[in-house]
Amino acid sequence: MPSRFVLDYLLRRFVGMRTPYPAALPLSAISRASSQIAQKQVAIRIRKRPLTLSGAKSLSMVGYKEFLDCARQQHFVQDPDAAVKAVCGILASRFEEGDARKFTSKLPQPLTTERLRGHQANPPEISVEDAASTLVQQFQISPEQAAELFRSLTHFARNAVGREVFEKAAQSLPRDWAELLTT
Repeated sequence: MPSRFVLDYLLRRFVGMRTPYPAALPLSAISRASSQIAQKQVAIRIRKRPLTLSGAKSLSMVGYKEFLDCARQQHFVQDPDAAVKAVCGILASRFEEGDARKFTSKLPQPLTTERLRGHQANPPEISVEDAASTLVQQFQISPEQAAELFRSLTHFARNAVGREVFEKAAQSLPRDWAELLTT
């Protein structure tokens, strides 16, 4: 993942943004600039290594704190850490092994395959509705709240790791999952 100094260079070079303090860049500015850069499908070389920028959040350096912030946006979430792990765990468990590993490899610590998927040998055959019901039981929230939490964190994760990971995973899943992952 590029450092803030690399981000500063990219922002200056391709978007025209200037900041004297790269570490002071707000994430919203980085995200907005990342989108602009990604739309141009910019490919550059830094220290003789190719860096291809694709996906709207590829430069935003989404960390675990941002996942927690997304969960906190739902006023009914009392334990954002548990909510993030529950939703990402459901996703990782539902994906095929290869897709789950690719998904979790792009997530921040502590969201690892081992932590999220546990000892499951095969992905469970559950529907999106069943997945939301799991959240109802775990967090004592309404079905509507569970559906909203599941949808918002799923879409946040999709944006954080890249749409291509979710689109590939959706190919081997039932229609309800494919719809959630790709829309």
